[in-house]
Amino acid sequence: MELINDNGKAKLKINTKEYKLSGDIKINPPCYFLRWEKNKVENFSYPDVGVKHTLVILGNMATKDDRKTFGAENSDNICGTGMQGILFKKDSIIVTNKILTHSFVCADIGTDEKDFSGFAHD
Repeated sequence: MELINDNGKAKLKINTKEYKLSGDIKINPPCYFLRWEKNKVENFSYPDVGVKHTLVILGNMATKDDRKTFGAENSDNICGTGMQGILFKKDSIIVTNKILTHSFVCADIGTDEKDFSGFAHD
C-alpha cells in the first residue's frame, strides 16, 4: 500500500486482491502515514466495530504561519493540518468520508489514539 500524488490529488494504491478499496482521499497531497518512533506506522484495532487496523494519513501541509502558531517554526518535522482515516475490515480497505482539519499534527510524532477511535467508530 502506498500514498501517491496523482496530478495534485492524493490517492491510495494497493497491490493486493485480498482487499477491495473504497473511498477517496480528500486531504491535499503530499500525504503521509502517521508514524511512531522508528518509522513504524501508527495503528489501532477496534474489534467492537469490526476494524482490524486503523491508520491515519496526514495532508494539507502546514504553512509557515501554521508552524509559527503551533510553535514548530524551527522544526524539520513533516506537519500538516488535515487527517483522514483508513480502515481495514474483513475484506475491504475503506478511506473514511470524515476528515479532520484545523489540527496541527506531525507525521513522525503521530496523534492521540482518540483520533483513531473517532475514525473507526464514525
